[in-house]
Amino acid sequence: TKLYDDQTKMPPANLTEVGKVDWVHWGTKAQQPDGRKRSGSAISKVDPGAFDWDNILRGARWFHFTGITPALSDTAAAATGDAAKAAKRLGLTVSCDLNFRSKLWSKAKARETMTPLMRLVDVLLANEEDCDSVFGISAEGTRVGSGEIDHARYSEVAARMQEQFGIQSIAIT
Repeated sequence: TKLYDDQTKMPPANLTEVGKVDWVHWGTKAQQPDGRKRSGSAISKVDPGAFDWDNILRGARWFHFTGITPALSDTAAAATGDAAKAAKRLGLTVSCDLNFRSKLWSKAKARETMTPLMRLVDVLLANEEDCDSVFGISAEGTRVGSGEIDHARYSEVAARMQEQFGIQSIAIT
């Protein structure tokens, strides 16, 4: 079931008639990787209090967000946090694609914002570079920037992320 309006890309005000929902994806589907279409987008101007997350998520089993959405603005970050908290409270599986974009925010701001969100995540999709950029977690002897990658050590990154945040399942890509 689609949970957004084609014009605004925002959830409709009343979702009581939607029916059974299995999956809710929160965020933007902007086309430019450099943030040009993301800045000033509807999601970047979102009012965190505008959503009745309990109603929106009712009947869903899974809630997914990416690290791009909270990077767009403080209000988008707050709305993402509100949604993830409601999803956890309702017993949904919460997943996140860390997806760090340095053109959208600094490493320090990403860490400050994503740390509390990670404590709500059950399933994490991330690459080693993003784990390092945002949380300073990397595999020993690996330098992604110079191309020195040891795929066998990805389990170290996953184990450290799991230990730090209590995430149930982690896919390092």
